[in-house]
Amino acid sequence: MNQKKVAIILVVVTIASCLFTIRSIPKRTGLNTTKEQLSEVKKQIKEKRKEVKKNSPLSNDFNLVSTQREVQNNLKHAFEVTYGGLHSKEDLNTNMAMLERTLGTKLTKEILENIHRQDNFFVSKNDSTTVAFENVTDKTDAIIYVTTRYEVNGTTEEKEEQAKTYSQVYTLHYNLLNKRVLSYENERLVQN
Repeated sequence: MNQKKVAIILVVVTIASCLFTIRSIPKRTGLNTTKEQLSEVKKQIKEKRKEVKKNSPLSNDFNLVSTQREVQNNLKHAFEVTYGGLHSKEDLNTNMAMLERTLGTKLTKEILENIHRQDNFFVSKNDSTTVAFENVTDKTDAIIYVTTRYEVNGTTEEKEEQAKTYSQVYTLHYNLLNKRVLSYENERLVQN
């Protein structure tokens, strides 16, 4: 009897093990879904690699040094004009297209609101302007720092004797391909 019980227990354990093994085998639909998901992820990774390689400033079809030099010169000129080169409506009209092309409409408008009211231009001269690039890793979103130092005389003749020196520090997100300002932040510092 003991042997019969042991034999029955072994048969039950064997059947249970077989059922558990059969149940554990993945279904084809689940396996196919997982393969499709894996394939989609690999495709997305491949597309992202292509995009990163395309946007890399080290790609063969992009001259980073030349572009940086050109952008640096254009931005320096635009900031020197806005902070020290505009003294009349005529100066503004002469330079407006260049300013909007270089700085964008939004940044140009904000700067102009700060440096003049009606026909009064407050900035008397530009002391210095510096343009520096952060390490460029993406030519469609480079970070550029612009610091400009300028003198403001005031709005009336009495105040002209009390000139103050200010500095503006701009952090620009810049597309080196399109040569456009994407976004910016600025901070104004009083020196004098």
